[in-house]
Amino acid sequence: MTSVLVNPDERSLPSSVQPEARSAPRPPGEDPPLRTGRWWTLAVLVSLILLVVLMMLWLSRDRAKLRTTSQLTTRTAVDTLLDDQAAGRADADTQVRIPTGVFLQSMKFVSANDVRFTGYVWQRFDGDVRDQILSDGRVDVVGPDGQVTKVLSGLIFPQQVDTSFSMERRFVHYNEPRAGSAPSTSLPPPSVVATTTTGPATPAPPVTEPPATDTLPPMLFRSSLARLATTEGTTVVGWYFEAPVRQMEETRAQAAGRGPDQNPFERKSFDYSDYPFDDKVIRLRVWPADFENNVVLVPDFDAYPCQAQPTTPCTKDDDIFGIDNGITLGNFLPKNTWFDYHREDYYSSNLGLDHFQQTDYPELQFNILIRRNIGNAFVSSFVPLAVIAGLAFAVLLTITTDERRSRRFRFSPLQVVTATATLFFALLLAHLQLRNQFENVVYFDWFYFLTYLVLLGVAVNAVLVAAPNASQRLFLRYGDNLIPQLLFWPTVLGAAVLLTVVIL
Repeated sequence: MTSVLVNPDERSLPSSVQPEARSAPRPPGEDPPLRTGRWWTLAVLVSLILLVVLMMLWLSRDRAKLRTTSQLTTRTAVDTLLDDQAAGRADADTQVRIPTGVFLQSMKFVSANDVRFTGYVWQRFDGDVRDQILSDGRVDVVGPDGQVTKVLSGLIFPQQVDTSFSMERRFVHYNEPRAGSAPSTSLPPPSVVATTTTGPATPAPPVTEPPATDTLPPMLFRSSLARLATTEGTTVVGWYFEAPVRQMEETRAQAAGRGPDQNPFERKSFDYSDYPFDDKVIRLRVWPADFENNVVLVPDFDAYPCQAQPTTPCTKDDDIFGIDNGITLGNFLPKNTWFDYHREDYYSSNLGLDHFQQTDYPELQFNILIRRNIGNAFVSSFVPLAVIAGLAFAVLLTITTDERRSRRFRFSPLQVVTATATLFFALLLAHLQLRNQFENVVYFDWFYFLTYLVLLGVAVNAVLVAAPNASQRLFLRYGDNLIPQLLFWPTVLGAAVLLTVVIL
């Protein structure tokens, strides 16, 4: 009979801490809890660091300095610029400069590159020329050479894309030269033209009776009339307009192949590649209606007085003027407005005029710098991405090589593929909504591409785990599919940081 020696110390120990129990092998795929917890702690720490880096990059990009061009803030700066540009031209001494102003009441994107404006534009002429404006629209203007030129009043928007909208003359206002006198306003009658079969068209006689209160232009109050004309002894004629205008991005052109007198800038469609961290310069280009005479439009700075100092124009670099205080443009917010000039090359045609003046001529532009409100963009685009990525991670956690956990989670590759396919269609609908807004690939598109790869990776992982001999693969066997789960968020956030650094 064989005797077995038993250590009395071991008999006194509970069965849970017997040496046999301590040395018993763990089920396949199961690792010590302490080691697994350390790996998860490291993964969470790395993910938090990458998330903070990503948010700092977004915040830095959103607070980046807004891009602006050279801004004209005073009439002296305008005259100096125009004198320099006119130097050497044969018609420099006959150049007539007409103060022109813009006041926008609404703006709306009707497409990715078209903006619909509504508001008022006006021109200012010296003296009381109301009768000339109301008769045929031509005004006697004295040029720098002392010669009197009949200039056609009126403005044209060269980039208007819908001719069904037009300007309508709403007021002709004369500022009395005597200080403190009440200004008088004459509204023109509707533009009625009498036509005959034997002679030219004859304009209808003007009506100069004072208008009733209810005939004032809509959305234009009497206080606004006083703000539009503050120079004594001048006549201001104003038009109400509503027009969709094509917008173009203005960038400096390459020097190669361009002559010294050619326009140093080129225009292209709006670039939304950095959406939603994009800012745009909306431009309203204005031409004089008179193409035959030597007419240049200049900003009417006196029409934008400061509220605290009415005699001082609020047209400095950081001022927002010429737009309604409550104006909105979808998800964009106005940040700055200014006037400047653009010299466009119109060499392809002279419109049949011997004295066509628009060739290489300074073209007045009213600019509005807008920046997108990223809060709305993140709620509509980024939140669905984050939710879908979180659901994909939850699906990944159910993938296991342990039969007991597999029965608990009811894991099967088919169920995982079905779940990822459902998430894919939800992601596709959100992506299509974004793609309908833009023609080119934008910054947020790359996050959708990344999420597509994440869903595909989760489905492939489920198939590999259930494949034969999957338990022999160290990558999937260790920690019961622990490595893909640990690498999920660091990989996704690291790719997001890399995309942000490269694209933005």
